[in-house]
Amino acid sequence: MLYRGETVAFSTKANVWKTRYSFNPTCYMDMDNDFLSSAPQDEEDTNLAWRHDIATGYNTFYGSLYESIIEVASNQNPSATKAFKAVSLETSAEGWNSIVRTNIDKGGNISLVQEGTIRSFDSKEGNQYASMPRNSQGNESTSNLTYVGSVTLNDLVPGYNSESDVSIADLVVPGTAQIQYEVPLQSIPSISITPSEASKFYIPSPAQNNQLSSFIFQQEPIPQGSYETIYSLQGYNVDAMSIVGYNSETNSIILETPILSISQSGQQLSLTALFALIAEYSSEAGVTEFDFDAQIPVYMMTDPRINGDMMRGPYANISIIRESASPFELFSINVDFENTKLDGSLG
Repeated sequence: MLYRGETVAFSTKANVWKTRYSFNPTCYMDMDNDFLSSAPQDEEDTNLAWRHDIATGYNTFYGSLYESIIEVASNQNPSATKAFKAVSLETSAEGWNSIVRTNIDKGGNISLVQEGTIRSFDSKEGNQYASMPRNSQGNESTSNLTYVGSVTLNDLVPGYNSESDVSIADLVVPGTAQIQYEVPLQSIPSISITPSEASKFYIPSPAQNNQLSSFIFQQEPIPQGSYETIYSLQGYNVDAMSIVGYNSETNSIILETPILSISQSGQQLSLTALFALIAEYSSEAGVTEFDFDAQIPVYMMTDPRINGDMMRGPYANISIIRESASPFELFSINVDFENTKLDGSLG
């Protein structure tokens, strides 16, 4: 029977169990002064045994390079709710990344869990620095959702109104199968709009209790593909319809359909899918004629990894990760935070 346990190391010098290892050999052995083990069953190493502590590269076992992972908890004054701002590593070694989580065990409510990833650290004066990541876990971030303004149904679905003189062919981006067109806003935005392919278009869907909705293109079924409605409660979706520009002269946002590889006829399907999304904006229930003057609020969702909520909680679990065969020394891990106004330790 294959034993799937854990490998831990005991330090005879410090007289403590010191660390864990990722590999799980099938057995260990010693020969003279050499320490050997057989490779785990799922490793590709075909050698009969692996001789430890002779490789020139660190963290290399059975021919594979493993990550160094250090897990710590920033829990000073755990009764206080904190906003975590930055983390620093007292080491000259570079090439680190990190995963930060908060509220993991807060009442067992998984909706409160926050998670973010630090992809790199900046090296300054011999130490490594990074801002705390924004919460990118599920649909919990709201800082990345912005109200843009209202548009009319007539402008939002060009060419659908029989009285419109706009042709779908006029809206196709040259060299692509995407549709791109301007939609006038009914008022000047009160906030700065930062449109890009990463800025996603959402509108309320009355059929779904006014959940903010958009749509994506699915490659299945092949070859036609299909469109699928998505909701803001599902979190950020990189493939959703985008707000790619803003024309200040006409006070219009520029919309672009999801990336497609289908013909212009498929683009009619694209706008039809958008129309179906907002079809509940009819003048009367059950009537197939639509109120093209209906005012429809538009929202913009950006990547929560950039504009999401700050990481908050009584403590933060931080995993510091480095994949390298070179030795390093890490003297300290520091976390910068400030207490929030809802500080439970205040009584």
